[in-house]
Amino acid sequence: MELVVFDVDGVIVDVSRSYHTAIVKTVEHFTKRRLSKEEALAFKERNLLNNDWDVSYKLIEEIKGKAPPYQEVVEVFNDYYKKYRELEIVILDRNFFSLLKDYGKVLAIVTGRPREDLDFLLNRAKLRGLFSQIVCEDDLPSPKLRKPSPYLLILCLEKLKFKGKEFIYVGDTRMDELMVENFNRVCKDVRAEFIKFTPKDEPERLLFLINKKFYRLP
Repeated sequence: MELVVFDVDGVIVDVSRSYHTAIVKTVEHFTKRRLSKEEALAFKERNLLNNDWDVSYKLIEEIKGKAPPYQEVVEVFNDYYKKYRELEIVILDRNFFSLLKDYGKVLAIVTGRPREDLDFLLNRAKLRGLFSQIVCEDDLPSPKLRKPSPYLLILCLEKLKFKGKEFIYVGDTRMDELMVENFNRVCKDVRAEFIKFTPKDEPERLLFLINKKFYRLP
């Protein structure tokens, strides 16, 4: 089985006008301070935060010294996200994934997106029926198991009953890369290969890299 597992945000879809805007708007809502997206993302990267609820909460806490209840931040964030989610731009479309399947690849998704947001994207982008397994935020038993924990990656392989020795994970952030590193640290019988892909990259290049890596696999 030639398995390729994909992250969603920043890989399948550009979220700069949805999730990233929601961070900025949520922080402004609670602090009256308007950050740039670049400032928010630099904070996210610097603090190795994967979940945008956490990013918003921690930014508010840093600016005000104290944040409101976490769930209140989540609710405000979700309201803003729903206002902007139609602005998301699909990077990897159905044709891209169909081509990979034609090449004999098995496709899966491991993402920190909540299921409701993920369902919205899959329906809007017409990506239903392409992935053999999908795991997301709602599959976590605890927030402590968010990326860079390899929990969701391990869960995905268990659900697939994966028997291979290697597979590919496509992600866009250092947190994705750390998740793969942590997976390889705890799973000795299977190795994950990481490919970095961002909205600035070309899908054709990703297709080439995926096939190139599999040619190297035993």
